[in-house]
Parts: sequence; C-alpha cells; structure tokens
Amino acid sequence: MPTPILPPELEDYILSFLRKDSRTLCACARVCKEWLPACRAYLFDNVSFKTPRSYTAFVEQVLGSLRMFAHLEMVHGIAIMSPGGFMNRYLADTFLRDMHGNLPNLRILRISHIDWSHLLTSHTYKLFDANATPPFPRLTKLAITHAVFPSERVLAQLLVSLPNLASLSLRHISFNFGTWDLSFPIRDRDSVPYRSTTLETLWVDGSADFATPFLAWFVEQFPEASLSLRKLGCTPTLWTPATAQMLDALRPTSALNTLLVPFPTDLRDLEPPSLLAHLKNLSRLNVVLIGKFPSSPCWSAFARMLDSLPRRPRLQGLSIALCYFPATPGDWACLDGPELEFLDPVLAKLASAIAPRPASLPMPPGNSDPQTDSTSDQKPGGVPVFKFLCYIQPPREGARIAKSDVDDLVRRKLKKAAECGVLVGGRLVRTLPGMEV
Repeated sequence: MPTPILPPELEDYILSFLRKDSRTLCACARVCKEWLPACRAYLFDNVSFKTPRSYTAFVEQVLGSLRMFAHLEMVHGIAIMSPGGFMNRYLADTFLRDMHGNLPNLRILRISHIDWSHLLTSHTYKLFDANATPPFPRLTKLAITHAVFPSERVLAQLLVSLPNLASLSLRHISFNFGTWDLSFPIRDRDSVPYRSTTLETLWVDGSADFATPFLAWFVEQFPEASLSLRKLGCTPTLWTPATAQMLDALRPTSALNTLLVPFPTDLRDLEPPSLLAHLKNLSRLNVVLIGKFPSSPCWSAFARMLDSLPRRPRLQGLSIALCYFPATPGDWACLDGPELEFLDPVLAKLASAIAPRPASLPMPPGNSDPQTDSTSDQKPGGVPVFKFLCYIQPPREGARIAKSDVDDLVRRKLKKAAECGVLVGGRLVRTLPGMEV
C-alpha cells in the first residue's frame, strides 16, 4: 500500500499551527525530511532566551557551527526575557558582541530585565559607534524593559545606530551612574548617518528624571518625527513639563493619531497656545491618572486640554479614555464628586464636530483595554463615533467596586454629553493600559 501524501496546503497549516511549539517542530523535521526547510524557518523566525543556559546553547550550536551559522539570516525576532531577575553581566555583555552584524534580517528585538551597567568597563559599547556599521541594519521594533545602562551615552549610541527603527519602547530604564545628562556627545545630527527617519511609535514610561531629558534629546536627534510619528506614549507617574515640551516640539504633527499622557496636574504647562490644537488627525487619546485624586483646578485644566482639540469634521471617530488608578477607597469615592462634571460641557461641544451616535446604543461587551480595544470607532456605514470611556482599577484594599457602579457613575456625570451623541461608559481593568510595540 502506497504511503498517503498530505496536500501541501494541509502541511503548511499543520506547521503554521505548531510554529510556537519548538519541540514538536524539531520532531516533525526528524520524521519527515520534506518538512525540514519549513520547520527550520519557523524555528529560527523568533528566538527567545529565558535563561542564560538557553543563550549559551544557541551560541554553541548555531553561532559556533559553520553549517548552522548561515541560518541566522532566517532570524526575524529575538526576545531576551529573564523572569527570575537580571541576566548575568557576562551574558548581557557577550550578547552585544556575539550578535553585532550577524543578524542581517532581524526586525524585532525585545529585551527585559537585563543588566548592562558594566558596559563602559568592557568597551562593548564602542560597537554602537554612531559612525560605525549598524549592529542591526533592518531592525524596525525595539522594546527595552527594566534595564540598567552604565550611562545615557550607551543608550543614545544604540538608538542612533538603527537606521530603520520604526517603533521604540523604553520602560523602567535606569543608569548606574546617575540620571540622563544632556551634556553628553552625539549632539550634531549631521554626524549620525544611521539615525532613523521613519519612527512611527514612541513609548517612554518611567521616572520623570529619565523621561524629561530623554524627550528633549529625542526631539533634537529625531526631527523627522514631527512628520512620521503616529503613536506617542509618555507616562511618567506624574505630569511633567516634558510632556508639554514634547507635544509643542512635534507641531505640526499631522500624522499623530494615538496619544497617551499622564493627567495634567501642572497647570503652567496648559496655558495657551493649547497643546492639542494642532493634532488634527488624533483619533485616540488616553489620559492616565494614578494615585491621589486631583483637585478641582486640575480637572478644570483637563477640561481645557480637551477643549483645545480641533473642532472640524472628522473622517474618523474620536476615542477619549480616562484611566484612573486610585490609591485608596477614598480616592475612588472622590470620583463621585463634581469634578468629572467639568468635562460634560466640553465633550458636548466636541460632539458637534463628529457625527453623533445615539446614546442608547449598547456599550461594547467585555473589559476591553483602552489601547487594545478593537471596537470600531465608526458606525455601520462609515459614520464616525465619539467615545468617552472611564477605566477604573479598584484599590487593592478596602473597596469593592462592581462593574455596574463605574458605568452608572460615568453615565450619571456626563448626561449632557450622552444627550449630544457621545458614547459614554465605564469599565473595570486590572492593569495599566499600554501601547503595544
């Protein structure tokens, strides 16, 4: 009896289904020789290092093999995750030297919990000379989380050595020798031949000591961002002058459609000219409020910030989300005060610039994330929708908040906006909303 042959499309479906199961893919490659090229492509497509041992094995079996070394061109994504803490310093250092120039098609690099505080002593940082060969010439997405650098110089040299960078995420970055210093070199844009000119997404999350000077440096080094940037997230714990300076420096930012900023608690940064007046294509605005409930003047400033949004007929809808994370049950109770009502007339005025949606339509189901909410901002037929959603994370102790409590409160406080066609509502969330990078 002849051996049955699977249709090619079924083989492709099976291997695609198993693309994240490396052990099964290896077994398939051993069983069927014809499956080896496809299995190898999936195995090398995205490589993840979760332990020092896994990285050491990769270096020995792939980088150290003449036969396997050629397959490095199949690597499109690398993730270095160290859930148990910082990867040891030796491996963090050797990764930069091992991979420099050896991954010609690397598109995505994610690094988490890694200690590079010693790089100045090892001289590995010199590999990221702004005038040298780019370490990852085709890298488009870079995400670094919980990382320690020896100084701002090392991070800066890395960022300006990536010519095709389109998405950058920096979260919880710290420096071994103090905070970001604006006096370091790499100030002349003409001396940075490989700096990206097509950056579309920027996410900066961390302390104001890092965010403020970094954004000032970013505006100087990436002037084309005023035309290319489409998503911007800047979320230090509190509102800082860096947020206002960043928005002001990017004008006119005709392409920006997604913005995430902290709640405006510093009124000095909201004096005319208005911060959001030039964001004519903005379709999603998230404002993060963490901790103590702001005073009435701060809510008035927030209302002024919303009032500065351009009032012109939009081709797309507008989604505004207030993400509130109260520190105590008392802070949650404050939301039932008069402050939220400051937004009601402003939202009603904004609704006049957007085709209204009947307030009686049901809210989208589920506890959707304000950044990953896939609910369309348009009615059937392409009519834009104006939404204002309030996301609440319950305090850890002393308060029990029902889903209906949040929704009822927001609807009660924003009656006028709802009558004008704004889709208002409340949600309970568990984690701080983020911008996927």
